[in-house]
Amino acid sequence: MAKSKSEFIFPSFEINGESEIPVYRQIYDLIRNLILNGTIRSGQRLPSSRELAEKLKVSRTTILQSLDDLFSEGYIEGKTGSGTFVSSKIPESFINSISANRTTRNKKLVNKKSSRLNKYLDAEKLDYNKFQPFKPGVPDLNNFPFSIWSKLLANVSNELSPKEFGYGSAAGYKPLRIAIANHIRISRSVKCEPEQIIITGGSQQGIDLICRVLLERGNNVGFEDPGYPGARDIIGAAGMNIVPLQMDEEGLSFKDVKKKCDLIYATPSHQYPLGITMTLNRRLELIDYASSKNIWILEDDYDSEYRYDGHPISSLQGIDEYGCVIYMGTFSKVMFPGLRIGYLVVPENLIESFTAAKLLSDRNSPIFEQAALQKFISDGHFGRHLRKMRILYEQRKKFFYEAVEKHLNKYLNLHKTETGLHTVGWLKNNRSDRKIAKHFFENGVITPPLSSYYIDKGKKTGLVLGYAAYSEKQIISSIKIMKEILQSK
Repeated sequence: MAKSKSEFIFPSFEINGESEIPVYRQIYDLIRNLILNGTIRSGQRLPSSRELAEKLKVSRTTILQSLDDLFSEGYIEGKTGSGTFVSSKIPESFINSISANRTTRNKKLVNKKSSRLNKYLDAEKLDYNKFQPFKPGVPDLNNFPFSIWSKLLANVSNELSPKEFGYGSAAGYKPLRIAIANHIRISRSVKCEPEQIIITGGSQQGIDLICRVLLERGNNVGFEDPGYPGARDIIGAAGMNIVPLQMDEEGLSFKDVKKKCDLIYATPSHQYPLGITMTLNRRLELIDYASSKNIWILEDDYDSEYRYDGHPISSLQGIDEYGCVIYMGTFSKVMFPGLRIGYLVVPENLIESFTAAKLLSDRNSPIFEQAALQKFISDGHFGRHLRKMRILYEQRKKFFYEAVEKHLNKYLNLHKTETGLHTVGWLKNNRSDRKIAKHFFENGVITPPLSSYYIDKGKKTGLVLGYAAYSEKQIISSIKIMKEILQSK
C-alpha cells in the first residue's frame, strides 16, 4: 500500500546509550522538537511505531512509550488503524514563530528581566572555594571538628520524629531558635526571646527579608562607606537607593547626611572592612538619631565573637530601648560558610511579618542542619570550638602583624584591631591598590583593594587582609611574594 504523500520521512538519529536520559525520552524529545521547530507540520502523518522501531533500532515497546507521552501532552493525535498525525490543535503561527523568533525573543527577555543582575557577578566573586592567603572573611576549615558534626548529623536523622520531616515552621526549628537565643543573650547581650529568632539561609537572605518587610522600592538606605559589598549589592538589587555614610575614628558618621534614610546598615562591633569598633557614645547617638527620625538600624554582627582583648563588645541591639534595631548573625565565620544558616532577631510586633516573608521565600530551612546545629550548640561543642579558635586566631594575628612589620614595613601600615578575622593594610606612597592587588592575585595572593569597597571615590588606598584562616607557613610565604612584587613595581 502506498504511503500517504503527507507522511514525514524520519531523519537519521543516533541513540546515546551512555546518556542518563532514558532512550524513550530521547525519542520523545526528538519528535517533540521536530514538531515545535516546524520540521513536522500540523496534520502530517508519522511513520508507524514498527517502522520507527526498525529505523531507530529500538524495541517497539520503547517507541510506544515515547508516543504515549506525546499523545498525553497533545503533540500528536490519531486512532489505531488510521495512523498517527501531528496534532491539528497546535497553532501554525506558534510553530512558525518558534524557529524564527526564539533567539531574538529570549534575548529581549534576558535584557529586560535579568541582565541588570549580571553586574553583581565577576570572576573573583565566582571563585568561592579559593581559600588562600590573604582572602578575608573565611575561617580555618582545617580546624573545624567535622567528625563531631558528621556524628550529629547522623544522630539527628535517627532521632527526629516523623512529623519533623514535613513542612516545619518558616521561622525555623524551635529547639535551634531556643539555643541561639540562649547563646546570644549571654555572649552578645542581645535582648530577645526564641520567638523573635528567624532562621535564614545566611546573612544574604536575612538582608533580602529585611528589604521585603521593612522597605519599599526606591527607599534610601544609609550604608557604611567603605562597607561590605555583599550586603550593598543585595540592597541595591532590591531596588533601594544607597546613601553613603562616612566612617571616622568613632565609627559610623551619620549626622551630616543630607538625605532622609529609611534604614541604616551598620557593623558596629567590627566594621567591615576598616575594622573600627564603634564607641559607646557613637552607639547611643546612633540609636537616638534613628529613633527620632523613625529609621530602622540593621546591625550586622558577622564576626564579633572573635575579640582578642577582653570580652566581646555588647551588641547595639542590647542597648536599644526604642525597638529600632534588627540584629543579624551568622554561623559562617565560627563554623563554616557552606552551612548557610544565619538568623535575625526582630521586634515582637514584626515576628509574623518576617515569618510570612520567610515562608514566601523558601518555605522553611533544611531540618537536618538545623537540628544538628542545635545539638552542636546545646552540647557545648560550639563554645569549645569558639574558645579554641579565638586562641589560635589571636596567635596568627600576632604572627601576621610581626611578619608584615618585618618584611613589608616599607610598603604597608597595618590598622590596629582587636576583633575579627581581617585587617587593613594602608599602602604607602599613595600607590594604586587595584593595580597592586591585581599583581598579587596573578601570583596566588588574594588581597582585595580597599578602594573597591567604597561608594564614593578618591579615598585612601589599601588592601583588605584576612589572616585567621592561614598557617604561619602560608603567611610567611605569601608575605615574601608580596615583598618581591612591591620591590619590582
